[in-house]
Amino acid sequence: MIAISAEKTNAIQAIFSRNKAVIGVIHCDPFPGSPKYRGKSVSGIVERALRDAENYISGGVHGLIIENHGDIPFSKPEDIGHETSALMAVITEKVRERFAVPLGINVLANAAIPAMAIALAGGADFVRVNQWANAYIANEGFIEGAAAKALRYRSMLRAEHIRVFADSHVKHGSHAIVADRSIQELTRDVDFFEADAVIATGQRTGDSATMEEIDEIRAATELPLLVGSGVTPGNVRQILGRTQGVIVASTMKVDGVWWNDVELARVKHFIERLLSEHQQAWQAMQRHRFVVDIEEDRLPAAVFNRYLVFEGNFVATAIAIFALGVSKAPDIHQQRWLIGVLNALVDTQIAWFEQVLSERRIDPAEYPADLPAVRRFRDGMLWTAQQGSYEQIVTMMFAAEWMYYFWCQRVSERRQSDADIRRWVEMHAEDAFYQQALWLKNELDRCAIALSEKRKAGAVGTLWRCSAVGN
Repeated sequence: MIAISAEKTNAIQAIFSRNKAVIGVIHCDPFPGSPKYRGKSVSGIVERALRDAENYISGGVHGLIIENHGDIPFSKPEDIGHETSALMAVITEKVRERFAVPLGINVLANAAIPAMAIALAGGADFVRVNQWANAYIANEGFIEGAAAKALRYRSMLRAEHIRVFADSHVKHGSHAIVADRSIQELTRDVDFFEADAVIATGQRTGDSATMEEIDEIRAATELPLLVGSGVTPGNVRQILGRTQGVIVASTMKVDGVWWNDVELARVKHFIERLLSEHQQAWQAMQRHRFVVDIEEDRLPAAVFNRYLVFEGNFVATAIAIFALGVSKAPDIHQQRWLIGVLNALVDTQIAWFEQVLSERRIDPAEYPADLPAVRRFRDGMLWTAQQGSYEQIVTMMFAAEWMYYFWCQRVSERRQSDADIRRWVEMHAEDAFYQQALWLKNELDRCAIALSEKRKAGAVGTLWRCSAVGN
């Protein structure tokens, strides 16, 4: 039997290097030539798009879709002006230059061929096409499936690397002309016509598909499935449990209104919540006597020697925790990063502790094998890593590294006469350590998008229970 087409790779994994993706939509301002255009400069339109992109990415989304949503009422594909394609290509290239995230293009309404051209010119990775197969009655009139013409155009451009994310049972229209066919049949048509991912939507922007519709579409195809409208903090966990991704816009805007700016606070709030709810504990950690004594250059050598013994022993616990993180990580992207941290712990930190213990003539056998507080801290972290989730492991890692970085960064501005203490402070204040802590912060933000309020509260508790020994 001859296969009609080659077996597809998973588009979400191929583009985003992860199993599930959160994609933010940049709703561009009205373009020149559209009814709502009021003379805004091209540079102003570009800058607004870049601001929205920055807020999305700072908030932890994994990719972006650029969309001419301000061009209401939307034109049919054959009526899209060249000015629209040109300006969207410019915006795409500018976003690509500034932010290293996957990009998609959606030209409304259903303008797959301009979207392909824009994606190629601007360096985007995929296009979203609302009506890929069959036909329906939209706001713009009768809209036909774009697959045949769009795929031929893509072949002509030699742009097969640009993937197609296609809606099934698209929003903003009537499906009466295909009413005798089920959602599953319509989804199979999208799959058969060479889409790379399927998108489920509600009836209009801001409305979500029902869980029943999502399940029906999921049952009809092995392609990655995303939900493309109506995703909110209240339903995202349930949706991501059924799909490989979500496309978000309205819920991330000021007042939840699609034409407003993207609001960073709506995208990214989890870590700020952790710190604000436990500001007293955070300040106590930052002003611990051990920290203050280093800052004031008065830490006794005997105290630092004892610290080196216990901290060196704890590296073995950290290795076990990171190894458990590798085993529970959701995909290869996180596993690769955690393995890199493991290598650094084994190759760099253990070697440093061995060297400094030798140079300071410290014999670990002269110190007690354990202290009650240290044992509680170590055993509590190990138990949480063994019994808890990936998010809880990331929370523990973040708690320790974020705390170390911030107080070492502050202390590094002061003098330490003991060269070993100075080097220890510098190691935790370097940019490489900050980037490691920042990765954990961003990873925790991304995990939080799919967590229920109960699990978020659990992560909050994990963070500060594991840090309590510092006080």
